[in-house]
Amino acid sequence: MENNVFHLPQFTPTAKKMWMAIPLNFRNQLLENVYCGECRGVTTITNYSGSVKSGTLILSGKCKACGAEVARVID
Repeated sequence: MENNVFHLPQFTPTAKKMWMAIPLNFRNQLLENVYCGECRGVTTITNYSGSVKSGTLILSGKCKACGAEVARVID
């Protein structure tokens, strides 16, 4: 059985710098606007982490509704 305890976001140092450069209200909008392939719609990302790949910030986490893996690319 999966543990549903909330996890604080973990970011690589570069990802944290990029994430914190985004205004708070826009960061919240990004977190609430993630596509879930299982739900086939927009959801909120939870238990997410941040990394940078090829200069692009990527959030990886879980769908709030169904728990499926989701990701959000922020360019």
